[in-house]
Amino acid sequence: MMYCTHPLIGRASFSGAMFVAAVCAAAYASSASANTIHVCSTCAHTSIQAAVSDAASGDTIDIAVGRYVENITISGKALTLLGQSAGSTFVYAAGRGPVFTLGSGAPADPAVLITIRGLTISHGNHLGGTGVGGGVQVRAGAYLHLENSNVTENIAISGAGVGVDSPGAPATTISGCLIDGNSATTTGFTGPGGGVLAATGSTVSIQQSFITRNSARNGGGVYGWPGSALSIAGSTINGNSAVPIATHFGLSGGGGGGVEAHGTLNVESSYLLNNNAVGEEGGGGIALYSDPSQTTVVSNSIVAQNLGGPGGGISGYGGSLSLQSSYVVQNQAVGIWGNLVLSNTGSTIKDNGGGDICLNNYCPH
Repeated sequence: MMYCTHPLIGRASFSGAMFVAAVCAAAYASSASANTIHVCSTCAHTSIQAAVSDAASGDTIDIAVGRYVENITISGKALTLLGQSAGSTFVYAAGRGPVFTLGSGAPADPAVLITIRGLTISHGNHLGGTGVGGGVQVRAGAYLHLENSNVTENIAISGAGVGVDSPGAPATTISGCLIDGNSATTTGFTGPGGGVLAATGSTVSIQQSFITRNSARNGGGVYGWPGSALSIAGSTINGNSAVPIATHFGLSGGGGGGVEAHGTLNVESSYLLNNNAVGEEGGGGIALYSDPSQTTVVSNSIVAQNLGGPGGGISGYGGSLSLQSSYVVQNQAVGIWGNLVLSNTGSTIKDNGGGDICLNNYCPH
């Protein structure tokens, strides 16, 4: 007697399993159709875009060691792009625009997963159009798993490293990556999110990654628009800067050196160190602009040696902050400042330059 096993149906005998057999056959056909397309100087495909154009949804594109100078667009296909390593497989933008543009940008299109692993993504220049995403732009119709990759030296109006504007899509995840030296502070074009930006309706999860030396008007390292969802776990946010711009009404911006969140934010087992909020909005480590009903959780983390006043460590404008088993120490200016409700469970707040806590116009000494 023949059997076919399906993960949702289980095992069934041939005598009563025509439907099961049909499902198994379809599953086999689907898996059999997935191919690996190779990209190298002597391969049939010498560019990543050529491989993407010929690929079918579900295919893997294996990219050989080397430097590829091109701007790449992926739309309507679920693909996996595999470099050999971030230290040996480099993709540099060929001209203006993001290095990678993912998704169609049409809100009605279903979001498909694009996985990028083992690449260095650099020299994107996205100062026109939407201006979101210099290294990688994630639009409607896509979501991204970025793994073991470097995103460096890209510029954009916002989200200079990775800009995610894919409302309602599953979470874009950034894991085991370095997001370094990206800028949304180019003269004449200044916006939020030097390293990573989550636009309204978008969800971004940053895991076991380094977000370092990025700059923007607000959210030098990471920025979340209202209605976005950000989570940061096991990561280091270090040496990022928020730099204000001059307007007819004076300086604007300069808040959230490490992270600025207007949507939800959860930080776990992470380091926020040596970030700089140059403007008056403060939040050298973290700046929170929360809905009154919203609670930001910072747990098992260290917020230290950040610069920005008021709120050298954390500044908050509305909502609640749940600080759990964390350290807010040695920040210049006040450790935790603003108008918010603070709950502290087993955390240490001390040795901050302007005092440790100043909330709701009450600054105990």
